[in-house]
Amino acid sequence: MNSPDGLQQGPFEARQRSPPEDLKVVSWAPNQVLANLRDYVYDTQWRIKPVVYIIDSGVDTTSHQDFQLGIDKWLYSPNVKAERRDTPTDDNPNSHGSCVLSKAIGTYSGVYKNRIGRTKNSEVVIVKFDRRPSFGEILWAFSIINTDIRDSHTAQPAVVTFPWTVYNADPIPWSIIKTYFEQIFDQGGTIIVPSGNNATTPGRQDVDTLPALWEGPAFPLVVVGAVNNIGSIPVFSQGPTHVTVWAPGVDVQCAKRASAFYEIQKYTNHSQEPVVGYSELGQTTAKWATSDLEYGTGVWKGQPKTCITTIFDKITTTAHH
Repeated sequence: MNSPDGLQQGPFEARQRSPPEDLKVVSWAPNQVLANLRDYVYDTQWRIKPVVYIIDSGVDTTSHQDFQLGIDKWLYSPNVKAERRDTPTDDNPNSHGSCVLSKAIGTYSGVYKNRIGRTKNSEVVIVKFDRRPSFGEILWAFSIINTDIRDSHTAQPAVVTFPWTVYNADPIPWSIIKTYFEQIFDQGGTIIVPSGNNATTPGRQDVDTLPALWEGPAFPLVVVGAVNNIGSIPVFSQGPTHVTVWAPGVDVQCAKRASAFYEIQKYTNHSQEPVVGYSELGQTTAKWATSDLEYGTGVWKGQPKTCITTIFDKITTTAHH
């Protein structure tokens, strides 16, 4: 059915009243004025129950309404264990991991609603390493994820989010990590990474970090750049080369660790989360052709069409699913 705000609601879609502003952007239909929109419209029919891997310094799910169903599995790096931080907590004072998880699957702030009624719609695995991970910890993370998919989740679509960028990385050791990426792709997994936040640094306007630089026709990495809540690219977001999708990454509302409150975050690290949410849906067809600039009033109005692929086009057109 058609509603006054231009959103076409089907039999398997639901509305979230008074959502965070960035969620309105995610379901912003063509030819509509964002300021007039009240709801976030999302899919309630899941094809296959996905498993999502959050690589971060932990999450704090104990006191926040966004995490009503908890975590299915924790994987701790050897260094985290050695320092006795192998606890179900977010060790980043900026609430990084908690924000990532809540924006992806949170009950209130998430794109993908992990719970509809009493039904849990995905499995969540937290891969916890240091706030400033070494090469060895990054290598461990993708090795353990590759093994976990192979041993436990071969029948499920896997979505991996890695919210780090590495500048001037040594290509020889990083080629080992690239091999793990390829193995995850071969098992049907999707890997999502940020484009980078250093566009204001002279000479760094375009993507210049790993893993994002690996993206290409033979390497289906999902690289996410940021737009703000009126659809413009912020000054910090690197691209457009290698950027495969753009999503809200300014004034993003998400869970604050060790509290019941929300906070506002920004950067391409947090643009990933809506894309993680959409990738869990496993859809392959566009709901709205918002990237087609003939509409003129969509989120990406005025941006070069050759470099803009919107979240509405579904990242599954880029990834293996």
